[in-house]
Amino acid sequence: TELKNRILAQIPELKAYREGRDVLLAFENDMGPALRKMCDDNYDSDAICLARAASIVRKDMLDRNMKFIGSFDKDCQTNAVPQSLLALVDMILHGPNINSKYKTQATLSIAQLLQFNSSKRRREGSTGIYHNKSRETPLPIYLGVTVHAKTRKRDLIDSLFHLGLSISYDRVMEISTLMNNRICQKYHAEQLVCPPNLRPGLFITAAIDNIDHNPSSTTAADSFHGTGISLFQYPTPDNEGRCESHIETSDEELLPCNTLFELPDSYTNVQPLVLPKKDVKLPEADFPLNNNFHIFDQASQNETEWLNNVEEKYMQDVTYDSNISWAAYHASQLEVHSCLPTITAMLPLFQDDSKSVAMIRHSMDVIKQAVDKLHPSQVPVITLDQPLYQGWGEVL
Repeated sequence: TELKNRILAQIPELKAYREGRDVLLAFENDMGPALRKMCDDNYDSDAICLARAASIVRKDMLDRNMKFIGSFDKDCQTNAVPQSLLALVDMILHGPNINSKYKTQATLSIAQLLQFNSSKRRREGSTGIYHNKSRETPLPIYLGVTVHAKTRKRDLIDSLFHLGLSISYDRVMEISTLMNNRICQKYHAEQLVCPPNLRPGLFITAAIDNIDHNPSSTTAADSFHGTGISLFQYPTPDNEGRCESHIETSDEELLPCNTLFELPDSYTNVQPLVLPKKDVKLPEADFPLNNNFHIFDQASQNETEWLNNVEEKYMQDVTYDSNISWAAYHASQLEVHSCLPTITAMLPLFQDDSKSVAMIRHSMDVIKQAVDKLHPSQVPVITLDQPLYQGWGEVL
């Protein structure tokens, strides 16, 4: 009965006639149209073609191995998947075109997810999800790390993992730990803390401020009050700085993935410091001090010109080019220079009070060490707001 139904489904022109226990199949009309219909709709042949194509692409997928080393290069998405898989996905999305060299982001994303979720064999009835690290493509790694950086929500990352879109939360934490340990190894070797994204040869400034984090969540158990130090660099088209090599985790089997390395003691230990109670007597200068009042005259003239601009445009309709505010006016007077985005880096936070004398001195030492490494000929430039400036004035 099953064979009969299958034959009748494939060749609708056939009719079944029962003769006792036997079933006879016969054509009502000519056999020509029936044979043509069978040749045109040969589903078994299509299934064989699909199975053959899947076998070819799958072999290339299982032969392709990739290991995340802590960073993504320019062509990481294309190199993470075989060309046969890219071609197949591209033809499915955009139609058959063997000569197509440009691959859309949709093609790259789907191909990476197929590569990420592929496996050599799957046990029948198994409900677990297993992924081979050698077939982790950039997209699921990027999604997992980015979502964790923005939300810190384990449930969200694991939901994406079960959908086959991201690596698991445990894998994200493993990568984070490996990166931390590799960077801490670098800090210990150099005996200073200098973020690896900063470039030698560029002018550098530093900013210090207090960090106060009072979580509003009802489940929060603690708050944080400490000190943060940020470093800034300003590349230009003529001087982009020297890019150092990336921190790699290719030898992750040599690093523990469940234990965090500590920062150097020279960074974390804030040495005690007490200012003298009596006023410090500064030594007399053995050279004449020349006051350049021309700078103050020029600054006063600039402020007068701004006030004149405000008076002139005060009664007029304010437009985008009015430049009434102090910042807008002076910015409009500057020459326009082509510049590159500023490079920023925040050092590990301190739990010490930013206004304490010991923390002020320690911040100066940390910044000077970073400046001496990146731009040895430069004098450290430190910025801070008014409440901290008062304490710094006492130290200086």
